[in-house]
Amino acid sequence: MNITTRCVMVSTVWQALVLGLVLTASNLADPIQRFERDNGENCRTQTDILFVLDSSGSITESNWPKVLEFVKRVVLMWDIGPDKVRIGIVTFGNKAYPQFQLNTYETKDEILSAIDDVEWKNENTNTSGAIRYMCDVAYTVANGDRPESRNIAFIMTDGKSSVDYEGEQTIPNARAAREKGVSIFAIGVGDQSETMPTVDGMAAVIDVEDFDSLEEIESSVVAGTTNCEIPDCREENDIVIVVDVSVSMSKHTIGIRDFLFDFIPLYIPFGQDYVTIALISYSDVAQLHFDLARYDSTDDVTNAIMEELVPLYGETNTGSALRLLKDEVLLESRGLRPLRRQIVLLFTDGNSNDMDDTLESAAELKKQHVEIIVISVGNWVNLIEVNGIASDPDSHNVFIVSDTEELGTIADSLHNVLCVANNNCSSNPCMNDGDCRSLVNNYYCECRRFYLGRNCEYYCPIEADVLFLLDSSGSLGQQGFHDLIGATNQLALLLHSEQDDIGIALETFADTTVMVLDLNDRIGKLSQLSSLIAPYNAGSTDTAMALDMMTYFFNINKKPVRVAVIMTDGKSNDFIRTFKAAAMAHSMNVHIITAAVNVHDQLGRLELRDLTSDPDVKNLFFYNTTNALLTDVSPIKNSMMEAICNDVDECQSEPCQNRGSCIDGIFEYSCECPEGYTGVHCERECDGRMDIVFALDASGSIRRSRFPYLKQWVYDFVTQLEIRKGRTRVGVVLFNNVTTIAFNLNDFTEKQDVLQAIDILEWTGGQTNIAAAISVMRSMLTPAKKDRITTTTDIKRVAYPRYAIILTDGQPTVDVLGTPVQAIQARLEAIKLVLVATESKFENELFRLISNDPDPSFLFTVKRFSDLQSVLDSVIKTTCDTINECLSNPCLRRAQCFDQIDRYTCVCPKNLAGVNCQKDCVSRIDLALVFDSSGSVEEYFQLAQNESRRIIEELSVHPDNARIAAVTFHDFATVEFNFDRYNSTEGVLNAIDFIHHGGASNLHGAMELLLSQIFNGENGDRLNARNVVMIFTDGMDYTKTATEIAEVVQTMTSKDIIRIAVALGEEADLAYLQTLVTPGSRPDSNVRTIPSGDLNLLSDRTQRRNAVHTTSGLCALV
Repeated sequence: MNITTRCVMVSTVWQALVLGLVLTASNLADPIQRFERDNGENCRTQTDILFVLDSSGSITESNWPKVLEFVKRVVLMWDIGPDKVRIGIVTFGNKAYPQFQLNTYETKDEILSAIDDVEWKNENTNTSGAIRYMCDVAYTVANGDRPESRNIAFIMTDGKSSVDYEGEQTIPNARAAREKGVSIFAIGVGDQSETMPTVDGMAAVIDVEDFDSLEEIESSVVAGTTNCEIPDCREENDIVIVVDVSVSMSKHTIGIRDFLFDFIPLYIPFGQDYVTIALISYSDVAQLHFDLARYDSTDDVTNAIMEELVPLYGETNTGSALRLLKDEVLLESRGLRPLRRQIVLLFTDGNSNDMDDTLESAAELKKQHVEIIVISVGNWVNLIEVNGIASDPDSHNVFIVSDTEELGTIADSLHNVLCVANNNCSSNPCMNDGDCRSLVNNYYCECRRFYLGRNCEYYCPIEADVLFLLDSSGSLGQQGFHDLIGATNQLALLLHSEQDDIGIALETFADTTVMVLDLNDRIGKLSQLSSLIAPYNAGSTDTAMALDMMTYFFNINKKPVRVAVIMTDGKSNDFIRTFKAAAMAHSMNVHIITAAVNVHDQLGRLELRDLTSDPDVKNLFFYNTTNALLTDVSPIKNSMMEAICNDVDECQSEPCQNRGSCIDGIFEYSCECPEGYTGVHCERECDGRMDIVFALDASGSIRRSRFPYLKQWVYDFVTQLEIRKGRTRVGVVLFNNVTTIAFNLNDFTEKQDVLQAIDILEWTGGQTNIAAAISVMRSMLTPAKKDRITTTTDIKRVAYPRYAIILTDGQPTVDVLGTPVQAIQARLEAIKLVLVATESKFENELFRLISNDPDPSFLFTVKRFSDLQSVLDSVIKTTCDTINECLSNPCLRRAQCFDQIDRYTCVCPKNLAGVNCQKDCVSRIDLALVFDSSGSVEEYFQLAQNESRRIIEELSVHPDNARIAAVTFHDFATVEFNFDRYNSTEGVLNAIDFIHHGGASNLHGAMELLLSQIFNGENGDRLNARNVVMIFTDGMDYTKTATEIAEVVQTMTSKDIIRIAVALGEEADLAYLQTLVTPGSRPDSNVRTIPSGDLNLLSDRTQRRNAVHTTSGLCALV
């Protein structure tokens, strides 16, 4: 706007001044202190305001700070900004001194800071020069004047212009500015202030007695800058004003009283056809001053407030005030109008003497659709309580000021809340035919059945129970806990329903667990969900107990969808119990979503991963603070709604192969494989019904730093398995000096729980006891019949393949001799032993003894721990035998065939023998196998055992036919097993697996042992059976004399014990062996030779010929 044509825009008050009214501080009405008007477009007028300040000597240096403080307080009341109010300052003494122009600063803080730097000049009073500068220079576009904005100047002076400085031009210059569209308000201070013509020169003149009285005109000065009329209250509301007058608020009581005295007449049209008001104050107890029906005029209400609202200095019993309001004020007999809005205007600092009681009382009011607005006053405000009392959203319904002098700044906003009937449903936010209801600064959608969400945007055609579990322990803190309550309110509001489709519960946990609302409470109304409250308990964090209570309540209600939202800092007091309780919940198909606050340590994050449903990336959310969680619940919301509605079909890509059935889950899928297939996608052609126990070496040689390689290998193995009821089961043991069961086969039915259980395994150190590990694995895979066969399913399960997979880095250091014994027993129990060895000697004989035959299929070795992944697929394949070796019916004469990995075993009926039960063998013999384990036969020791197995295969091992015992000898002799130990060919074959010891060749000791402990009429030795000894050795016994040897041979001859020798190697002393054996028809008839050479290339034909030749005679023995 051009200055010459600018219209003068002044309010009604200042228009009166233009007609000649001069205001003084003594006759000004009490103004509302410090408010910003914001009641519509007319109140947002852009204004360019200049302060023209007399800084001459007559002001005095002591009064100058009072001038600047006045200007600052007035500036505080305006809405400052480039498109709102602009401020400039000019001071004058001998001449005008521009301090800053209209476009120098854009923010209130910058202007306030600049005011502090304005200096006092101590010169003459050139008022006319200041006005001329103001009009000709300051109000120009270059210096920030906006053509479309109002121009208002406040000139403050304490006396007449100096004559020597064109004092006679003051009024003409003012008149000229007036004619150019500048509204000038003169503020005269003291008795000597210059009289200015109000009609044609000034918009108004305000006189105050002294500089200390400037604060009395601040609001009037602000009011003079706007032409806004106070809008009518377009809402017919019942308003109950509740004022805290306790000791913490006593210093603010009078300020609140004065604010209400000014606010009500200016902002609220009072009366039965408009707004009715009641007043309650409280300290130790609440007092009703007047109810909604008491007064029908503004004067009566404001006078009553002035008379009755006084500080009481007691405690802060906010709960009593809210209960009084509910019980004695919000009644039709007390003036309540049922079809009107009921609004509570609460002035408090939130520091009640019982916050839980206060929040509960507020919740009861909100359940009755009472809307609560909180004005928090002071610097020590309990935001937890204040936000908990107020209606949602807190950002609109909580007003915070540090002092009552700032109450005026919220007057317009408060008027909007109380009086302006904003239709928050005007944008039609509710989707899917939901009905919208407008609230104070908010709305909610009443959704049709099966629709949920703030805007009914989620379609969830299923019943569900949702349980919120909030950590209220000491590690979280009270403020943190109430942030969790706020976040829960936001999430719960998404679930409001007038039906019973969604059950909602709230549980808190610390030392104890409290079910604040259980699923049977049937909460679901918006008023209930927006006011969820719970007490803060402090103490330690017993997450396990909370999970146990959660599963109990879910189990009672049995809705098809169960969702738990846990908010915690992750530090439970019992990690293992928590994990087991979470696993139980997972097995009940409870989908757990976790919001974790301030959890940065590895163990805490591990616990949370174990707690949360898979996948973690979709269900586990980390926040640095509880406030961050409170302000952004969207990730939790998305996961929660997907868990309830499951509107994303993860099976859409048809991931399951080989006719597998895809089961759509929450953020994931699973494949149920048909018979004959298994794997994550049913990609492997084998049966997925098996039991697998992993044994992880946790001894000192593994070291803590390398143990994670073992865990990761087992973890990756398990991810490829089809773990569910009726299919693959997994157990894990850890071994060092002793063996510990980490978890059993029946502990977990969900893959995620198995994986999480692997995740928490810990290295312990110690020695290496593989024997104990195998023993425990045997007990897990072959429990007692009474323990495992109780149902039809159990009976079927016994026939499923069972695998014991051992991961180690070396030979056992504890119970070394017991290791092969345990391995043999495992194989006899049809347990397939698989050994994965790391950083060990690949030719380790003990490893060969442990793993099942054929060795290449069950023994895997890698050089480094980091290479373990290279054998993962091969080991997995070992558990998936795709070829049934029995399909060709290799077993003859009705013998039973057992399919094994890359081989088969025939169980022959009595009197039949051979690999395929192809021959008759009716011999009744007790055969003792004697193996030389001395140092000289090391390269032949394994070959000797293999040869003995082939001989055994050609016999009918049966209690009524052939019985087998075994002895080994080196420095001393040992009974490996007696005649009554094994009653089948398969048992003996598995049992012939001995460790080579080295040392001297004490054959004499072995023969004496045969006489004393084998052929003694005990331990299975039969008196009516032929006794036979087969000795595998390479030569002489140098531990005894020839005479001593001859004596023991003679004793065996006298007992009719047939002796056969198998010479190991071409260098064997055959002549010596001839002295040991039973004489035959030919000199060498009872001495057989296993030739030397490359043992790995030794022909099967040679071994078979020797075995047949030997056993053809044995089968004839009766």
